[in-house]
Amino acid sequence: MVHPLIRTHPETGSKTIWFHKSKTETTTRYNAEETQIIREILLEETVRPNFTYLHECKQGDLFMRDNRSTLRKARHDYVQKQHRQLLRILVRLDCTY
Repeated sequence: MVHPLIRTHPETGSKTIWFHKSKTETTTRYNAEETQIIREILLEETVRPNFTYLHECKQGDLFMRDNRSTLRKARHDYVQKQHRQLLRILVRLDCTY
């Protein structure tokens, strides 16, 4: 699948990185090795403590984010034997009735 590495948020106009770290192999302009270098530079510049929110889940938490402008990484800091329920809800605001 081909899609841009940098997207423009449709409402705010801000630029957002949009790729999966381990699934982005090449870009249309660069070979695999160059793509990996670009990918690492992008992540180095953006994934910093001052740009990072770390949420420690507690029972009953509700956490919402804008998927169009949020990088995320799963944390495996919970007891693996405990049950966790994650729900994904997609809201489409541009519907016409």
